[in-house]
Amino acid sequence: MIFYTVLIYLIIALVGNVTFYFACQGEYDSCAVVSSVFFNISVLCQILPLFINKEEHEKNQKNGQKLICSLYLLFTIIVSVWSMCFDVSYVTSGTIQIIMLGIFLIAFFSVAKANVKSNRSISEAETNRSSSLMEAKANIRCAIATCVSGDQRAILREASAELDSMSISYDNRLAIIDGEILTKVSMLCNNPDNTLKKELSQLIQKRKCMTMLTSH
Repeated sequence: MIFYTVLIYLIIALVGNVTFYFACQGEYDSCAVVSSVFFNISVLCQILPLFINKEEHEKNQKNGQKLICSLYLLFTIIVSVWSMCFDVSYVTSGTIQIIMLGIFLIAFFSVAKANVKSNRSISEAETNRSSSLMEAKANIRCAIATCVSGDQRAILREASAELDSMSISYDNRLAIIDGEILTKVSMLCNNPDNTLKKELSQLIQKRKCMTMLTSH
């Protein structure tokens, strides 16, 4: 996938440089040189998002950075065409291009910094999850997928909804009841009936109350 993306950008760079060559008829003036250099820089910048944000939960963040890169490339092309068509001095053209590059880098790395903070928060949240409750939720999802009885599946879905309504943050003071919930879920998965579901509901409500008490 990365190979094809890089190939596309190489084609864009090739087409752009060929266009510059024919537009200048092979004779680059100072403004054309400046425009060509910054165009190639903007194409290289398109590859930056490929080397960061590789996790699945970073998809939207990477898309945001790709948008910033694409806008920078677009504005670079617009300024380059404007500079060459109106014979703008290379000093003016270069100054504008440098300012745009600076704005792009600030925007891009600001998003990257925000991504780092977001990733750290996600990592901390995953670390602080109760392994017993995560296993219980996974078990009941598997049971729902394999259950052939419509009535039993309905019971399991109700129990799953109750589990989803509960916080699964880890607290060593809640470790015992988390284990009890996991045991009850395992029993319910093996034999889905309303009695076990009610017992599980009571445990879940107890856990919610204990969570409120320990949070104060």
